[in-house]
Amino acid sequence: MTVMWSSLAVLASATAAAANADAECKMCYDAGYEQGQTDCEPSTTGAVTSDPHVSGLNDQSFDFTGEAGSFYALISDTKMAVNAKFGVAYTTGLTVDPDTLVTSPMREQGTWLTEVAVVLGTTTVSASIAKSGLDSLCPAVDRLSTCFYGGSVHIDGDEVIRVGTVNAADGVNVKLSNKNSFGRVLISAKKWRFEGVIDYVPAPAAWKLDDAAAADLAHLNFKINKIALSSDAHGVIGQTSRVKYDENGMPVLYAQDKNGLGVIDGSAEDYELDSLTSTEFKYSAFQPEECNTTDGFIENKLNQEVEKFNA
Repeated sequence: MTVMWSSLAVLASATAAAANADAECKMCYDAGYEQGQTDCEPSTTGAVTSDPHVSGLNDQSFDFTGEAGSFYALISDTKMAVNAKFGVAYTTGLTVDPDTLVTSPMREQGTWLTEVAVVLGTTTVSASIAKSGLDSLCPAVDRLSTCFYGGSVHIDGDEVIRVGTVNAADGVNVKLSNKNSFGRVLISAKKWRFEGVIDYVPAPAAWKLDDAAAADLAHLNFKINKIALSSDAHGVIGQTSRVKYDENGMPVLYAQDKNGLGVIDGSAEDYELDSLTSTEFKYSAFQPEECNTTDGFIENKLNQEVEKFNA
């Protein structure tokens, strides 16, 4: 009997250790509650919007301006990466060109997203404000009932423009849809407990731009609906799953400058990438393989021992 109870204790301890290891390997994020939730539905979600403003996974709120033309890592984790290219942002405000004296209804202000790539395992989904090479295939009448709002979308290098759902590799689903004033790319992958959206936002109609100019002044927004992150996750958004505290023990939720100083580790330059799909930067946590745990095996052995004991 003593041996039996000892065996059960060892197995139970191993089960707990494996569960903890698995939690460390990949934790479901549910903001405002506890790490380790199974539904992965945060009450506050990570996002990069507008010029660009970052909403963290623990209520952090800060700007990350970076440099126009540069690529930055937003999320970096095991077999998962979200990257973005920044471009010059514009806002409504009358300006006059000093050389031509031509007036314009908008002016430059900061940066915003012009390209976004989501890497899940071997699958890459990317969106850009650049005009689609398939645009000529869209009907001239009632275009939005068939084709995506604007810009271009690629799944593993293949361009798509038709609204609807595409089932990609690794169980990744991509849905293109049009809303009243913007287009949405919904990316979901049950395997990674991930759901995120990339919104294509056209230039405001009030700017009265021709089609070409309006396309150049569109931008993208990125928002997380659900996500599971490891304890090592990084990137501009990814690291916000961990809260920093000041010398008084208070959470650091706001930045000291336009590039997240105090909230993020290091400086904006530390998050720069060589390309939209690169995974290499100073704090990269990207790994090509998932963590391996043996909790299923240990739980099975524990059940076998319990069944023997009951018999």
